[in-house]
Amino acid sequence: IVEVSGGEEIKSVVARLSMEERRRIRCIHGHVKYGIHRAFAERSRYITFLREPISRIRSMYCYVRNTPLHYLHKRVMESNISLRDFVTAGSIFEADNLQTRLLSGDDLYSPISGSTLQKAKDRLSKDFFFVGLTEEFDASLLLLRKKLGWGLCFYNRVNVSKNSRDCLTMDEGTVSAIQENNQY
Repeated sequence: IVEVSGGEEIKSVVARLSMEERRRIRCIHGHVKYGIHRAFAERSRYITFLREPISRIRSMYCYVRNTPLHYLHKRVMESNISLRDFVTAGSIFEADNLQTRLLSGDDLYSPISGSTLQKAKDRLSKDFFFVGLTEEFDASLLLLRKKLGWGLCFYNRVNVSKNSRDCLTMDEGTVSAIQENNQY
């Protein structure tokens, strides 16, 4: 299993591995952009869990605020960036259609359009072994378990945002900004 953290791109981690080391990998997990399969000789299968954008953005914002090691933490805290500003800044690509960007396989920093969305939809329908929903995680996991032929599955919830009053309140303008910046 390969897990990537600390902002390092999975592509650079895999590039440093020999073909023998790559053959031994059975699972890569994390926020991985579509296209990593090209680094492997064997057939790969993609599995993803999609999340409703408003919840995803709010959760990410809370995570950034509560995680001093996150690369955006200092910027957000020192400038006291609000959730709405976080979304509308234009320089935080993770707040702008991130799921569509990752699924399309396009450059993460390129402008996004309807064709990017269509590419992401095509990838989901043709190239993904399984698509689950974060909001229906337990039911999705049961479906995945059945599809993979697994026995009982046990898991612990990790990486759950700490509830903070600043992160939980959103006015209509903030919700609209999130929706507009995540229309794809």
